[in-house]
Amino acid sequence: TGIITGNAARIGKFYLLFLLVDLLTGLVAFVLEKEKIGKLIWIIPQRIIYRWIMMVVLIRVLIKAIKGEIQYWGFLRRTGKVKVDA
Repeated sequence: TGIITGNAARIGKFYLLFLLVDLLTGLVAFVLEKEKIGKLIWIIPQRIIYRWIMMVVLIRVLIKAIKGEIQYWGFLRRTGKVKVDA
């Protein structure tokens, strides 16, 4: 909607600010948990790609719920045959 209304630059600035706050919050959490700071770079693709995928999944589930369709997890056939390597 920002492109249509002409506010794309303003929305982009807020999104970049949001990403910066997200990175800083993640940095604080990583420092407190004594994690490797290098892993923090994964917040950016997670924010851009994963969140949008989850939004698509949410919309599809909502559409199915509105239609009254039942969602199944699928069926796992159990055989009782397990190979264990020594």
